[in-house]
Amino acid sequence: EDVEGKWKDRRTLFYWFLILLYLILPWVYINDKPSLMLNIFTREFTFMGFTLHGVEPILFFLIVISLLFFIAFLTSLFGRVWCGWACPQTVFIHSLFSKIETFIEGSARARKELDESSWNFNKIMRRGLKWIVFTLISLHIAHTFIGYFVGPRELLQMSLHSPSENLGLFITVMILSGIFLFDFGWFREQFCIIACPYG
Repeated sequence: EDVEGKWKDRRTLFYWFLILLYLILPWVYINDKPSLMLNIFTREFTFMGFTLHGVEPILFFLIVISLLFFIAFLTSLFGRVWCGWACPQTVFIHSLFSKIETFIEGSARARKELDESSWNFNKIMRRGLKWIVFTLISLHIAHTFIGYFVGPRELLQMSLHSPSENLGLFITVMILSGIFLFDFGWFREQFCIIACPYG
């Protein structure tokens, strides 16, 4: 039912490395600044202690273009390694959302039977629990993403206050959480076929 082998194990470890890197990186401070932050309000891009300002957009443009060329180069050498090993869509779905779905609703066959069954207590409980967990994870992913733009310490302080005090940021986080929930929870591989420019 599921693929086994050393390459699957290696890929799973790499997925968790990427997830931990995503969650931890904004909290690592170098020279009293996050190790990676794109502060749109002050027009500063900070990376591992180096800060580029808004007057240096060409450097930021070159960094982004270099990353795109690097992905294209890897693809020409190894095939669609980006899609299978490093794309956030693949990483989050296979490491978190699919695993949670299997844990709560069972194997693919059990999930199919659950889909076809009538709405009873078991189905409502399993579906409800799954979507509650999906929502919590989506909120965490969205908050971490916003932390890359405003700084995690600042975001934590804002989170402890009333949403009305930072209404724009609160709405942004809720919209992002909804997008992540829809995409990772339901849309999934359809994104790769329909919406992804690389795919």
